[in-house]
Amino acid sequence: MKISVNALMLKNSTHVTGAQIGQPYSRMDFKLDRGLTPEERKNLKDSVNSMIAENMAINIKYINAEESVQMPELKRTLNKDIPKTNGMIRVVEIENVDQQCCGGLHPKRTAELGQFKIQKIDNKGRDNRRIKITLL
Repeated sequence: MKISVNALMLKNSTHVTGAQIGQPYSRMDFKLDRGLTPEERKNLKDSVNSMIAENMAINIKYINAEESVQMPELKRTLNKDIPKTNGMIRVVEIENVDQQCCGGLHPKRTAELGQFKIQKIDNKGRDNRRIKITLL
C-alpha cells in the first residue's frame, strides 16, 4: 500500500518524509507545501483502490549497493538512507507501476490490502503533510 501511494504522490514530485504502517490506521508523510484539494484526494483514493482491485503482483528483488547508485529513483525518502543488509538493497515492485527500496512488510498481491480510505490529512509543518489512511 505504501509503495502505491508513494508512486501516485511522486507523480506530483513529492518525496516521503516518514511512514508508519499498522492497524487500525497507517500514516505517510510527504514533502508538500499545501494540502490536497478534494479532487486530488478523490483521485488518489480512486487510483490506489484501482491498483488494489487489479490484484497486481508485488515482487521483491535484491540489488547490490553499488548498483543502486546508478538508480537514484529507487530512493523515495528524504531523511533516511536506503536500508542495506550485507551490502544488498531490497527493492519492492508493483509490476508495471513502481519500484522502490523498502525494508518493510508487503503482501504478495495488491488485492490483499482491502479498500483504501483517506481518513485525514494533517499539516505537520511548513512543507510536510501527513496522510492518515485505513484499509478496510
